[in-house]
Amino acid sequence: MGGRVSLEPAFALAVPGVIAEVELHTSAEVVVAVQPPLSAPSWAGVLYGAAGGLTALAACLWAPFWVPEAGVAFVVPVSAAGLGMLGHWLSRRSRPAAGRSLRASNRARAAFVAEGIHRTRARTGVLLLIDEEESRVELVVDTGVEGALAMGRVAAVRFGGGGDGRELTDLQAVLDGLRTLGGLLADALPADDDDNPDELDNAPRMLS
Repeated sequence: MGGRVSLEPAFALAVPGVIAEVELHTSAEVVVAVQPPLSAPSWAGVLYGAAGGLTALAACLWAPFWVPEAGVAFVVPVSAAGLGMLGHWLSRRSRPAAGRSLRASNRARAAFVAEGIHRTRARTGVLLLIDEEESRVELVVDTGVEGALAMGRVAAVRFGGGGDGRELTDLQAVLDGLRTLGGLLADALPADDDDNPDELDNAPRMLS
């Protein structure tokens, strides 16, 4: 899947069920949000695209056989678009891990407030951000969770690859991490059978 979880139909279908399963045993409120890749092309994408388009045009003009205009009109933009996407992807993947983690963390904290996750009555909101732009998974918890659960145990939960388990790899790793986190939340903040309202929607939220 290459880190593009929002493009997987299974994502929107699976996440609400897993969150409902988790919240059945804990008073915490879990929200999953997705930051899609930003639409603005990188300089690498622009350069790769231009190089791809020019190379394809030259190949058509100097080919040892005749290439019809329709063929040129098809090959040149497709080559430019394909190599432009490749250049943009390579540019994102080559960013230093520390910088990607910081940007994703800042984005997660901003989304935590913007999405109203800090407004649960017992301050037990939990946000899991899947940041496709930075290929990272970030977690933000409210003060009620911080007071009940050691943050070292939360940090140890793996949602993907890399040394810290936060490099975005695939949907299954995120779901497995959610279930592991759910077990910790159930132990620290068990559900009250008589009073366990579902305060936040379980559907994944797409950020702009």
